[in-house]
Amino acid sequence: MKCFLREGLNNTSVTCVLVGAETSLRRWVRYEIFRSFMCGNGLLAVRIHTIGDLKGLTTAKGANPFENLAFTVDGDQLRFKEYMTTGWELAQDVGSMRLNEVVYNLGGRTNHTFSTLFPIYEWDSHNGYNKLGTWIETAAKQAGR
Repeated sequence: MKCFLREGLNNTSVTCVLVGAETSLRRWVRYEIFRSFMCGNGLLAVRIHTIGDLKGLTTAKGANPFENLAFTVDGDQLRFKEYMTTGWELAQDVGSMRLNEVVYNLGGRTNHTFSTLFPIYEWDSHNGYNKLGTWIETAAKQAGR
C-alpha cells in the first residue's frame, strides 16, 4: 500500500484530503498526508459530509485530520507524530526528515499539529463548487509551487 500511495504522489503539487465521517482515523490517509508533506506538496482538506452518495445519503461531519497529525523539531530533524487512542506517538509509517528539506514556513514552530499550517474548508458553507480552484492555488503557493 505504501508503494502505491508513494507512486500516486509522483508528479503532483497539491494534495486535497476529502474529509468524511471517519477520514481522520484512516491509517493510509494519515500516511498520504505525511508523505505529501515530505514531498513538499501543498495541503488542504475539504469536508464533504453534506454531499450525498448515490442514494442521496450524507454522513456526519468528520474530524479535521490535520488536528491528529503533528510535527516536532529535534535538532536538524523534523519528526512526525500522530494522535492514537493512547495519546501522541511517533508516526508508525514514516520516519523523519531533515529540517532544511521542509518547504513550508513553520514560523518558528517546533511542536505543532498540521492544523496550524494547513486549512480545512467546508464544501457547502465555503462555496466549494466555486472556490475549489482558488483553495488549490493557495495551497500550491504555500508550498512554493
